[in-house]
Amino acid sequence: MPVRRIEFPYRAVGRRAPERLRIDHLPAVQVPSLVISGTADPFGTEPELTEHLGRIDAPVTLVFVAGARHHTGHEGQLARVIADWTTGRPVPARLPLD
Repeated sequence: MPVRRIEFPYRAVGRRAPERLRIDHLPAVQVPSLVISGTADPFGTEPELTEHLGRIDAPVTLVFVAGARHHTGHEGQLARVIADWTTGRPVPARLPLD
């Protein structure tokens, strides 16, 4: 399964307008997608992601890591979720920080 993005800030970063959401491309996504985000990620809130990922006309699995920011630092836990998702095993909708 090809990987297109390993990280994508939902909001513009740096001097660019942080209030501008980066969602215009979402309707063009045509493949199953796994999105993992921290519940404390400043670049996209849980309600924003839940709302806007609905624009994707393909299966989307959304996993939130409780208390994590944009860079979670929990590679082992995330690797298990990614491995499970890519092999068709169920993944939890929410992960605790290890």
